[in-house]
Amino acid sequence: MGVERPPGSGAFLLLVGAAPNAIAYDSKQFTTAEFFLWGIPASIILMVVTAFAVKVLWPIMGMPITTGG
Repeated sequence: MGVERPPGSGAFLLLVGAAPNAIAYDSKQFTTAEFFLWGIPASIILMVVTAFAVKVLWPIMGMPITTGG
């Protein structure tokens, strides 16, 4: 079993989350702290959108919602 992590928990918060993050950082137009601070609301928004999709859209499309157990 793998360890699950919240969606967007790394790519929006850390420069090493994705290659384009490092490329953008290399432009020196923002600091690591700014990147992290803007990533917090982006991660929260992504988690809300994902929760909406799972709770509302999946049942509409006929996909069951199961909980681990």
